[in-house]
Amino acid sequence: MKIHLVKTVFRQLGLDIRRLRNEPTETLLGLNKRPVRTVVDVGANRGQFAQYISNFFPEAAIYCSLIAKNDAELISQNLESR
Repeated sequence: MKIHLVKTVFRQLGLDIRRLRNEPTETLLGLNKRPVRTVVDVGANRGQFAQYISNFFPEAAIYCSLIAKNDAELISQNLESR
């Protein structure tokens, strides 16, 4: 009953309450519990996904494919801090 009241108040303020343990962006649909060794980022653009996913799988080899050559340097820079 209390949580319903809290959610109602938050919705009226334009906010939402969510349980992170059920969010795909937090759980990666269960992949974060598996021993992922390789990640392939197809259409890597500037490496945003590769950088994000490296936080979940720091030991994984990450391969990025891209179309524009000038983005390759930016991807390398984004992943250097890994």
